[in-house]
Amino acid sequence: MTRTSGLYIVALTNIEPIAVNAHDLRRAERCIRVNHENCKFGKARDLALRQRAYWRTFGRAVVRFRPIALLDRIDEAEREVLGRLSAWRLRGSTGRRNEWLSGISVDEVERIAWAVLVQSGFEVRGIGLAAWQGLAGAGPEALNRSAT
Repeated sequence: MTRTSGLYIVALTNIEPIAVNAHDLRRAERCIRVNHENCKFGKARDLALRQRAYWRTFGRAVVRFRPIALLDRIDEAEREVLGRLSAWRLRGSTGRRNEWLSGISVDEVERIAWAVLVQSGFEVRGIGLAAWQGLAGAGPEALNRSAT
């Protein structure tokens, strides 16, 4: 399987908040906690690897991972989109904004992200789940259930 870089949104279904660094006990107590009221917009050089990292941190059953655009210039694209999402970004204990969002739906995040990508002229190789092969043995049809 080849690495696929792109932008994604991850949402959770858990009610009780979970630390975003729950997998790292040294940092888990100091970091923000998120649940079904939050989502995250981010970038990944390898979307499948990033999805597995969320499964490890939060548990596969509660993670809804949605690739939204396959592209190469992920650093620049993420920066542009996060700039537009600044009003919804959570702040950590240091006051720094992070990629986790509150008060906005996954669909609205995706709409804003696409508006930014189009307005900024980013070259996109593929769109969403249909373009992403996903994990070996779990193609787009299997992932659609976990990404809605």
